[in-house]
Amino acid sequence: MIEFLPYTLPPNMEIAPDEVHVWLVSLQIPSDDLHRLTTYLSPDEEKRVQKFHFEKDKRDYCACRGTLRVILGAYLKQNPASLSFSHNDFGKPFLSENTEANKLLFNLSHSRSMALYCLSRGRRVGIDLEYIHSEIVEGLLNEHVFSSRETTK
Repeated sequence: MIEFLPYTLPPNMEIAPDEVHVWLVSLQIPSDDLHRLTTYLSPDEEKRVQKFHFEKDKRDYCACRGTLRVILGAYLKQNPASLSFSHNDFGKPFLSENTEANKLLFNLSHSRSMALYCLSRGRRVGIDLEYIHSEIVEGLLNEHVFSSRETTK
């Protein structure tokens, strides 16, 4: 077993070529665990943390990126701090040293205090997570999107 903060990852994590793995993770973690995740960040990621104005945004970024590193490290059987990322033209991260024979691809999304990770071998994946405000769904959204005939009960 791989101990990961409040979670336990299964040993020998593998993804078959026809599989997609999805992880839903809370970003609300104790300070000690957050500090441990922060030690995995690269200098570039540490610089990015400093650009956030609000402490909550700094914490969420560290938790999100640190968790990504732990999950990818478990699949690749590597130290999370040793992973190197590059970014495409749209700013999406990918593993820099990813061989074609063993290509691990991922996507992540976060909203509020949750993060969603999607991983596959050799297949591009995408995932999205959005917090839905109940007051918008129940009222304002209906008024702006639907006609009065469509919202009549």
